[in-house]
Order: sequence, then structure tokens, then C-alpha cells
Amino acid sequence: MQNVLPIDWGIAKLGEVCDLFIDGNWIESKDQSESGIRLIQTGNIGLGEFIDKDSKKFITEETFQKFNCTEVFPGDILISRLPDPVGRSCIVPDLGYKCITAVDCTIVRVNKALISKHYLSFALNSSIILSRINKYLTGTTRARISRTNLEKIIIPLPPLPTQHKIVEILEEADNLRKLRQQADEKMKDLIPSLFVQIFGDPATNPKGWEVKTIGDIAAKEKFSIRMGPFGSQLKKHELVDEGFKVLWIENIVNNKFEWKGNKCITSKKYEQLKGFQVRPGDILTTTMGTIGRSCVVPNNIGKAIISSHLLKITLDPKIANPEFVAEYIRLPFAEQYFQKSSQGIVMQGLNTTIIKSLPIYFPPVSLQQEFAKLVEEIEAEKARQTESRRKVDELFSSLMQRAFTGELAA
Repeated sequence: MQNVLPIDWGIAKLGEVCDLFIDGNWIESKDQSESGIRLIQTGNIGLGEFIDKDSKKFITEETFQKFNCTEVFPGDILISRLPDPVGRSCIVPDLGYKCITAVDCTIVRVNKALISKHYLSFALNSSIILSRINKYLTGTTRARISRTNLEKIIIPLPPLPTQHKIVEILEEADNLRKLRQQADEKMKDLIPSLFVQIFGDPATNPKGWEVKTIGDIAAKEKFSIRMGPFGSQLKKHELVDEGFKVLWIENIVNNKFEWKGNKCITSKKYEQLKGFQVRPGDILTTTMGTIGRSCVVPNNIGKAIISSHLLKITLDPKIANPEFVAEYIRLPFAEQYFQKSSQGIVMQGLNTTIIKSLPIYFPPVSLQQEFAKLVEEIEAEKARQTESRRKVDELFSSLMQRAFTGELAA
């Protein structure tokens, strides 16, 4: 390592650059309270960021004194000794509480004369240092690193002015990445917000649209609404690597169609199950697990069938647009209807009767089509943003890699 770093750089063990290097406290659930001193846990530690979850835990001042707890201050670095990944760290912000941390977190307070806390936080979350931490992991059920081994981790130690320069560059790149993430989060809620803005909340139907059911707007043909085949109709040993596609829950995990999985059936089996085939423009809905996730089947689907735990809806295109109906099914109104309707079933899930009876307001198909065009434009913009995010992430990863090999400050 020494022969690749700049000549004015040193190296140090992690424990050598800290004024405090200590594990958090063992606090059991019976010792916790509803208010008082904040208990920070491993789940609050992200890769370089503190995750302030809604579920907050506390202890009393009495418990703090009883267990002689170590207080965590704003500006301290916390390192998680548990996955995922082991060794991730963050700088503690001012949370407005007196704080301690759990036993599987290590508290690091840097020696400011030797190292910048921001430099150290970036270094710890770099792939270079995380890979070194991985070499010290123990445990088969759940990998972890001991504090003693964590102290031994070697880190590059440039002069403080160089550390500050590296931090400045990485913070600028990280802020760009966070802005990209914020834009993506806003875009995520745009389509449902636009739907309600155009058509109104289905719970109140403020625009007074005619109300029908999914069964009313399905195509007037056999199997227009149908659940996937039972297990006895399609067995694991009948799946092959090439042939006609079988679609699964994972194909619509994110409420959009994704090409995942490569299991197929033969042409002979397809002929037996072609009543379960899907066509472009059909709607797929999950009937088990997180019920009601929906997507529209793309034009390039080819010959494919649905598996169990999926339900397909073929609409009458003269009166209903697939994008409109799929988005309606994703709304909280439909989710609440499904949850209520599926109560009492041995294993909670949807069936064709529940889907067919879902009330749906019914604006003119021309307005539905206008909404579908807007969805198409938004999805195209999302694709551009995804590519932009990929490039920003690659840039940040490249800078992180170069920062701790001496290239960035050269």
C-alpha cells in the first residue's frame, strides 16, 4: 500500500487516530422507555448518512446512570459492526436529544489534530476500507466485526489540508447525488398525484363520474379476468429454460412490468394452458403477498402465460384504457377495498370475484387516453432520470475509489 500512495501520505490504524473508540451499550427492550435519552441503533446508520427512522427508542436518565452509558454527541462517528454492510458509518447529527447507542455500534471521536471526521467518514464507507473490514468478519449465522479488529483497520492518512481538499470534492459529488435522489422521490409520486388531480379521489368521486365495476369494463370474452393456474396445473418439473414465458410476481414488483426470471414452458404445455395467456395491454395484478400491485403488459410480450398469484384483466378497449385502470388499482382506495374484501380468507389474497366487484368510476375514455399519454411522457422522463442517476452514482464511486489511493488529490 505504501508504494502507491503519495510520498507525503502516511497510514494509520483506525484506533490510532481517535480520542475515543468504544462500543455502545447493551440495552434490552425491558430497559427502554417512550421518551428521555435517545437510543441510536444499527438501523439508523447508513452508508455515510444518519437514517432518522420514525420508530424511535429511548431510555430514562435512571437507566443511563445505572448502566454507566457512554453519551453520543453530535459530530461523533458511529460504525455498525453488523450487516448490511458491516462497517458502514455516519456522522451523528444534532438530533435534539441526549443520545446513546446500541452495543453493536462503535462510537468514534477523532483526534482533530490527525484526521478530519468528514474525511474518516468518507474513508470508512469507501469500497477500499469496507473490503479490509470484510477480512476480519466472524460468525456464520450473522457476520460481524469485533471492536478490537475494527481498531486494526489500516486507513490512508494524508496531511490535513489534503484531507480537507478530498472532503470538499466528495461532498460536492455527494450533494449532486442527493439532489438526484430527491428529484427521483418527487417523480415517484407524480403519476398518482396527477391521477387524483384529473379524475378526483375515488373515495369521494367529487366530479360525479358514473361508477361501474372492473367486471363491467372487462372485455366480453371468455377468461377476460382470470387467476393464474393452480400448482397442480403447472408443476416445477414442467418449467424449462427456453420456450414460452411464464410471468411471476417479481415481474411487477415495482408496479411496472420488468423482465425478470427466465422460466418457460414448452409449446405443448402452452397449448394446455393458453387460457392463461396474456396479451399487450392486459393488466396484471398480484393476488398474494403485497396484493394489488399492478402493471400493463408491454407490446413486446410475445407468447406468455401468468403463474399462480397473478391475475390478468383484459379490458374492453372501447370503454377503458389500461393505464387508467392499472393506476386506479394502485390507489389507496383500491388497496383498502382489497384488504377489507380479503379478510376472513384462510390466506389473505385476491380472487376473481373480489377483482370483478371493485367499484371504479368511469370518466370518458378520451380523458383516460389523455392521462395515458401523460403517463407515457412521465415514464420516459423517469427513464432519463434513471440513466442520469446511474452516471452520477458511477462518478461518485469513481471519486471515492480515487480519493483513498491518492489519485484525487494529486
